[in-house]
Amino acid sequence: SGSVTVTESNGEYLFTWNVAGKTFTGTGTLEGSKLKVNWGESESVIYEVKNGGKLLE
Repeated sequence: SGSVTVTESNGEYLFTWNVAGKTFTGTGTLEGSKLKVNWGESESVIYEVKNGGKLLE
């Protein structure tokens, strides 16, 4: 298990994940209801934004 903190600045989203004692960071952009996050790996993480921006799936 873990946690994520998301902050927004000028249309760019900064993600900080804390998982099993390790920290990972990434930046994302919102396209419609999809939030695409690049975090240094070959595959991006793509979240669906729901519940008025309160939930990421």
